Amino acid sequence: MKIIKPTFPTKNQLRRNLRKLRPTQEGMRILFASLIILALVGLLLGTNLKTLLPGASSYEQVTIDRAQFFTRPWENALNAPYYNLVTLVNKLLIDDVLLAARTVSAIIGALTLFSFFMLLRRWFSARIAVIGVLLLVSNSWFLTVARSGTPQILLAFTPLTLFLFGSWLRTAPLVTTTFLLLCLACGISLYFPYMTWLLAIGGGIVFFKDRKKLLVNISLFGKIFGGFLIAALAVPLLISIISSPHIILELLGLGDLPDPKAALLQLLNILGGFFVATEKNPALHLGTLPLFEMFSAAMLAIGFYSYEKRLGMRRSLMVSIGFVLAIVLLSLTKDYQYNLPIILPFTMLLIISGLVELLQQWFTVFPKNPIARSLGACLMVVAIGFVSYYHLNRYFIAWPNAPETKSAYHLIQ
Repeated sequence: MKIIKPTFPTKNQLRRNLRKLRPTQEGMRILFASLIILALVGLLLGTNLKTLLPGASSYEQVTIDRAQFFTRPWENALNAPYYNLVTLVNKLLIDDVLLAARTVSAIIGALTLFSFFMLLRRWFSARIAVIGVLLLVSNSWFLTVARSGTPQILLAFTPLTLFLFGSWLRTAPLVTTTFLLLCLACGISLYFPYMTWLLAIGGGIVFFKDRKKLLVNISLFGKIFGGFLIAALAVPLLISIISSPHIILELLGLGDLPDPKAALLQLLNILGGFFVATEKNPALHLGTLPLFEMFSAAMLAIGFYSYEKRLGMRRSLMVSIGFVLAIVLLSLTKDYQYNLPIILPFTMLLIISGLVELLQQWFTVFPKNPIARSLGACLMVVAIGFVSYYHLNRYFIAWPNAPETKSAYHLIQ
């Protein structure tokens, strides 16, 4: 019988193995940046959540009234998952209903940032994902939505999450598990306004482009259970629609249609509200200042140009169609400013695409000039720093101290 002697690695082999385990310089930079972003997200979304605006707006008052008791989704399905989550947090953790609602929104806001980061990382790179999260978390519009005790944040969170699960479905090793998560997200999103349109667009693009490839990789159990999951989640919604048919119009964003002249005026207000002036609503934003500044306007224009060049790609089609459709649907909604966050994820994706396109063109012009390449990167960092500083001052200092804002948040629970 042959005896096999144990072999031990030499010192040189141990050194080589340890070098492989040692994190790279790039990985350490990304880890360090991620830790800073996590701290920044916690700080911006959690600081003075109740004291920055002590009262409740008229929109938050609706949440307070509905969160007193658990909402039965088969009686009133609109945004029922959000209100039930607020009620659960209020009953178990936080006695103050307004603070519970704002805490739930802030947590969903953090999940929105996570989905945005992961999506940008898949579509572009980790560096671009970090830049994108910094732009989004410091944006005054996002902070208003994510720190408000209303279901508005779900209009930004749901599209990004559906995009993320959809992109994972094409390359994830656990395809069936990812498919079931996507089915769960689709079933829950049916309870939120405008999401039916988004599911129809995404489903149509997938059906015509990837249905054979995707269905082959999903197990039979996954297909059956995924269909059952969506059907089970949709049953209370269907009961609610049968008892109150007007809910289906609210879910489609067509619940309170204005006349054609008012719809056209609202369309102009929506387009102008991005970079010219918004319609006055102190409960949602500061005065008539536009939602974005000139840097974002330039990046958005370049982003449209970038997507026009790549219109055959799935993500270009979904983002472009989603952006245009959201604007059209909002112009048909009387209280369009409350539902405006449905455009936020599409707008930010276009802005980041414009930023990436600009950097690519700059590096193409200066492929081997280190000074020019470093100068371009530095200018971009400085521009992002000024943009973030402007939005943070606008949200944390100017908006809560404006007399109109204080009067809009005077309501007592």
